[in-house]
Amino acid sequence: MIAKEGIEKKFRLTSSICTTNYVLFGSDGKIKKYQSDEEILQEFFGLRKTLYERRKDYLLAKLKKELETISNKVRFILAIINEEIKINRVKRKEVVKRLRLMGFNTHSELNMILNEKQKVTVV
Repeated sequence: MIAKEGIEKKFRLTSSICTTNYVLFGSDGKIKKYQSDEEILQEFFGLRKTLYERRKDYLLAKLKKELETISNKVRFILAIINEEIKINRVKRKEVVKRLRLMGFNTHSELNMILNEKQKVTVV
């Protein structure tokens, strides 16, 4: 029975749509009538490209922050193992001061990496 009608028709896998009336919201958010699908693609390509670039920049900044965080953790563990830093019976301020002298980054410095990329606006 299905073989007679065809799988696409029986399960309604295909349909037809009217392609002569393209009325859509434009890239500026206003309703606009387009003449062809190419015109739609031309208008939205620049916008999508900009958004993809912003997303890429954000993901790269996020990965950079992760890398810096893990790098700091590894350096800290190695410093403790190699006895470059003593944390037992030492005041917290002294440990933090020693870490700053050794070039470790603070959380606020690491968060600045992400914040710089989020300030970019789409035009």
